[in-house]
Amino acid sequence: VFAVASIANGLVNLGFSLVPLLAIMLFLGQPFYVTWWFFPVAVVVLAAFSLGVALLVSSLAVFFVDVRDMYTLLIQALFFLTPIIYPKEIVESRFPGVIALNPVYYMIEIVRRPIYEGQLPDARTFTISVVLAAAALVLGAWVFTRKVDELAYHI
Repeated sequence: VFAVASIANGLVNLGFSLVPLLAIMLFLGQPFYVTWWFFPVAVVVLAAFSLGVALLVSSLAVFFVDVRDMYTLLIQALFFLTPIIYPKEIVESRFPGVIALNPVYYMIEIVRRPIYEGQLPDARTFTISVVLAAAALVLGAWVFTRKVDELAYHI
């Protein structure tokens, strides 16, 4: 329940953050592409991935206290290993293929390309992101439903 509420809260925050994004894009003269209509699809995929990870991590964190700390470190590492604040060519030129191992890269790409580049994500990137989201959601839901009866006793 808390994982779903957390994802819903994130979606509401995303909706509110689109207002300043649109204002900044207007101010800077960034074009609005027809590919923006793909954005809701990307958000659904990203929300499914996030919910799956949230269910998995929250279930494990109840039984293993250190999971929360390890998750925080992992998220920070993934932020710096994902080309969000730098172009992906910087990493690909020195370490070919490393970006492809990062699951967050695909989630970022299906959002970034339609908004900033005016292109739909290629079929490979979209397929990988959907498969990762489905796998995370199935795994997270499976672990959560298996442990749901024990959660109350360990909290």
